[in-house]
Amino acid sequence: MGIFTALIIGYFLLRKTMKPTKQLAVEDLLDNDTKEFVENRKKLDQPYSFFIDAAREPSRLLADLREKHKDQSLSKLTELYYSLLTKIREEKKNREFKKMSMYSQMSLGPIEPLILQNKIAYGSFDLGGIPALREPLSYYAINGYGGQIQNIEEIVNFFQELSGWKEMVQNAKEMASMSVLLMKAIESNPGTLKKDIKKLINI
Repeated sequence: MGIFTALIIGYFLLRKTMKPTKQLAVEDLLDNDTKEFVENRKKLDQPYSFFIDAAREPSRLLADLREKHKDQSLSKLTELYYSLLTKIREEKKNREFKKMSMYSQMSLGPIEPLILQNKIAYGSFDLGGIPALREPLSYYAINGYGGQIQNIEEIVNFFQELSGWKEMVQNAKEMASMSVLLMKAIESNPGTLKKDIKKLINI
């Protein structure tokens, strides 16, 4: 009986001097790359307004787009961009160019969140193709929709990441101006032959 009592007392004395074992959290089991990935995913769930650079004054259009989407998370707005992208491609395939144009205009809002999302998740933004910009430009140019081209120009000029689109926008502006001249010339000179149109618009 004395030995048993001594063992119990010894156990409790030993337990009292031992440091408690730290319970490991899930984060403690992750390597550094995985931890960074998890942290970045958390950032993407924060509101878009949290990432907006207030030091640069945006264009009127961009200010309106930011105000409209500011409370939504980057991840949700990126999902919206890709959802609209699917619709743009479908309407182009169906030759429903007015609908394609509508979805392209709706896609202008999520473009900055798309840039931010890529920079957070991958460290840079290097998407070469942005159908929300490319697909409607020809449609706007052919129909002389200079105002719509200007909207895209405002977005392209604001973001350094989109500087590669400036030449395409400039080409669309020039084509739109020529389209307006062409439509006016044909309207003022009904029955004009195609071979004579160049003389009418002096191009």
